Amino acid sequence: DAGGDAMRWARSALSAGQLNHQQMLDMAAEVPPGAEGLLFLPYLTGERLAKHTHSRAQFFGLQRKHRQPHLYRAVLEGVALASLRNLQQLRRHAQEPEAMIASGGGARSPLWLQIKASVYNLPLLQTRNQENGTTGCAIVAGVG
Repeated sequence: DAGGDAMRWARSALSAGQLNHQQMLDMAAEVPPGAEGLLFLPYLTGERLAKHTHSRAQFFGLQRKHRQPHLYRAVLEGVALASLRNLQQLRRHAQEPEAMIASGGGARSPLWLQIKASVYNLPLLQTRNQENGTTGCAIVAGVG
């Protein structure tokens, strides 16, 4: 997913780079699931799945009560929900996964793992090595 890109954008756009990622995650954790009705579509560079390639990022449901922590929570949840669309495509064409493997920067965040596990309705397993993008590409290439 494009979670890292979305969080880097949020850090730059919403805090002028003044907060680090952990501070953003701590703020997001203060907000209840659903970000009190705020939804973020994370398509900062467009959507890549199916016929929605012209979709762009945006917030929906923004209200006066929403503050910076709500925006961060909505970004995290929006990335997870966008990835769910990919998982739903996989579920239509392949065997139902028993779990998902998480790696990379987002896998270091208990909050983000919790959000993704809730959205996917699957357990998320962490790898010992946090950076496995190349390994994942090799596995996909090997499977065909």
